[in-house]
Parts: sequence; C-alpha cells; structure tokens
Amino acid sequence: MITVTEQAIDQINNLIHSNSEKKGIEPKSLFLRVYIAGAGPQGLNHGLALTTDKKEDDIVVEEGSFKILVDPMSEQYLNGAQIDFVTHEFGANFKINNPNQVQSAGCSGCSGDAGCC
Repeated sequence: MITVTEQAIDQINNLIHSNSEKKGIEPKSLFLRVYIAGAGPQGLNHGLALTTDKKEDDIVVEEGSFKILVDPMSEQYLNGAQIDFVTHEFGANFKINNPNQVQSAGCSGCSGDAGCC
C-alpha cells in the first residue's frame, strides 16, 4: 500500500499535534487522508489533508502514531506510493513518489515541471 519516509512521519506528527491543539481535540482523532484528485497533462493529481472524517469504506493504513485514510477509488492508484518530505532551496513540501504515475504524451514543447500544457 502506502509507505511513509521518516522525514514525512516527523512532519505529519508535528502537523497532527499542532492542529489537534488548535481544534481542542485528541491527536488520535485526526487522520491523514491521501487521495487522487483527478488527472491532468502531468499525470495523477495527488492530495493530502488532515481530517476527522473517517468514512465506512475507507482503507486504513496504520503508520506509527497516526492513521492514513484512502478511499477505494484512490487506492488502486496509490498502491506502492511513498510519501516523503523534501527540503530544497525554495522551502520544503510533501512529495508523493508514485510508481503508478504516468505522464501524458499529449503535450509537446514542455520540459520537466514547466506546467505549460
């Protein structure tokens, strides 16, 4: 299913604890939802969100002190994916490394992550 790097685990734990304090709820009642939000010219659009809303048909992945929720539609596209947290010269962000990601061949004249399509 989904794996999470140590760097991402640390950041997710920090986010869960800070958000639970702000909302006045227990950290264990916040989940990390990972989902596919459609597809575009650059392939699958991934999403991450903290939520308290666990649906009956969610797939639950336990990752140490927190749980990851995946809806059944997204699960087929996230099998084998890895959540990472990367730092770079412009800041830091979560990144989903997904072996199921397929780039669209319908765009010409673009290179890398230029987003020109």
